[in-house]
Amino acid sequence: MNTNVSKQLDDLFRVWDNGLCPGAQVLIRQHGETVYEKCFGYGKVQFTRDYTG
Repeated sequence: MNTNVSKQLDDLFRVWDNGLCPGAQVLIRQHGETVYEKCFGYGKVQFTRDYTG
């Protein structure tokens, strides 16, 4: 996956980093290979603990 697509995905899911909703984990696989994997937001919103997946 090229860096431009990765940046676009980061920007799209950055909404979860503002602490207003629970976190999310994103995994994209192509032809059996992981091409993008990242966690966003918080696992526990009330305690602002980062989401680790």
